[in-house]
Amino acid sequence: MLKSLEEHDKERMEAYGQPKRTGIACPVCGEETVEAETDARLVFYPPRIDIFCISCPWRGTCLV
Repeated sequence: MLKSLEEHDKERMEAYGQPKRTGIACPVCGEETVEAETDARLVFYPPRIDIFCISCPWRGTCLV
């Protein structure tokens, strides 16, 4: 039997671990944002990381 996309994504998230929470509120919905990739750093000065909201489609960056 085939898995649903939701089942697949849940299994992958468990395999990779939970996203790192930032402690920063989403500017759109107010929920907590998470880091998009824990190892990626954008080449800016000062350095920034990609963050996103898991409750809405908002994406952005924050200082490391």
